[in-house]
Amino acid sequence: MDYGLTFDDCMDVLDKFNELKYTGEKAGIQASHFAEWVDKNFEPEAAERIKEQYRYWTNIPAEPSAYKRAMETGTDIETAAEAMEINAAAEGKKDANGETIDGTKKIEVVRGVDTLDISPEEKMALLGSMGYKLDGYQDVSGFMSLSDYADAMEIDAEAKGKKVNGETVSGSKKLEVMQGVNKMDLTPKQKTQLMEALGYKMDQPPIWETGYTGKDYEAYYYMSDSQRETFEQYCDWMDVGDYAKYSESLAGFHNINNDSGKTVVSRKEQVIEYIDALPLLDDQKTALYVAAGYNTNLTDKGFADCPWWNRLALRTEYYPG
Repeated sequence: MDYGLTFDDCMDVLDKFNELKYTGEKAGIQASHFAEWVDKNFEPEAAERIKEQYRYWTNIPAEPSAYKRAMETGTDIETAAEAMEINAAAEGKKDANGETIDGTKKIEVVRGVDTLDISPEEKMALLGSMGYKLDGYQDVSGFMSLSDYADAMEIDAEAKGKKVNGETVSGSKKLEVMQGVNKMDLTPKQKTQLMEALGYKMDQPPIWETGYTGKDYEAYYYMSDSQRETFEQYCDWMDVGDYAKYSESLAGFHNINNDSGKTVVSRKEQVIEYIDALPLLDDQKTALYVAAGYNTNLTDKGFADCPWWNRLALRTEYYPG
């Protein structure tokens, strides 16, 4: 050691370390006593250096203030020390590059503290004393244990979302978390509460309320509110994935103008040609035509000339017009 420490100082530190080592107390309590002794007997700079070495050799932080904060929650010194050891040992989960995934050390500590034989209130107080806030848990504590909430936090921490050209698609991380939460043994209402506790605004119909799963729900999820409304009003007979695909294609049609600005091919003409080529029944094509924003009045320019209209005698009043 350096920082003005003499050989005798070093021997005193070693003697204290060995003295505490054989007391039989928990490692966390030993670390607390060691830190208190060091702070009383050495200058601040030297004391910090000694405590750094202690942590290096034991993997336990020698920080008396941390134990004091833990015990101020009302728990006993044994439990406080055990909680600090859980915190010191937690490493978190690593990604493919060997980097710790954000939030996973906290998750590991939460699971560890949940195993302690103390009340839920004491567990929350202990976690708070170590700097871990779980504000959202208060909203779901009535039906979830801390460990169950940690499982949900892990789903959230590991969700990456969908990447397109290196950019995360808006809402895709939320979708991934929602799909994970949907597998948990909770009621639909509890799943919604859990998503909100994790920090997500539930402004879209969640998977557990739609009846769709997998790719079908993904297609439904990415629809705009108006697209969903149109789908449910006119096209719910159609596979939702197909509707999403058709809707995206229809949105891409615009009037084609010449150099003078005169329309040579209208959007409606393109829509009619596109719909007529789809593998749908003629009355289904009419429904999709309405969903594209057009009406089915025979006086409407364009509809009376639709190829499928000429193939099938449709009752105009059957369709919204």
